[in-house]
Amino acid sequence: MRLLALDLGTTTGYALGDTDADWPSEIGTWDLGCRDVKGGDAEMNWIHRVDRLNDALYWITAELYPEMIAYEAGFVRGKASELFAGFRWAVRLHSLGLECSLTHRSPTEIKKHATGSGRAMKYEVKAALVVSHGERAAGLSHDAADAVALWFLIRSEEVKT
Repeated sequence: MRLLALDLGTTTGYALGDTDADWPSEIGTWDLGCRDVKGGDAEMNWIHRVDRLNDALYWITAELYPEMIAYEAGFVRGKASELFAGFRWAVRLHSLGLECSLTHRSPTEIKKHATGSGRAMKYEVKAALVVSHGERAAGLSHDAADAVALWFLIRSEEVKT
């Protein structure tokens, strides 16, 4: 199964690849910040960030159609909750357009699978990937490492069924 795993945020990590492989084929981050939007209101910044996520999703799925999209469904409070709701809806609508499955996992589930502790920090998730997968994990950003950890979690669940 071709799986796209996303660690949603203003810097979104992604990992895409066939779950039959031992490592995702495409890994990276997208900067969804709004440095080019000077002034403006919060709503315009929100719209620009969701648009950037949509552009990034179209870019990565243009030729590499995933059969499933998974994202980390963290709990966010305050004004950021609106932004993350927009991100989740963008992913949901994109999955509908691709006619692919959509799923999510909590940060606790992802961290527990990667490190053994559901309370691990981002740097500990990356360190666990370096221990288990060596040099190819060493250069990952923390956001990309979280996406790879989610990719491995979904992959392990697929193997169990």
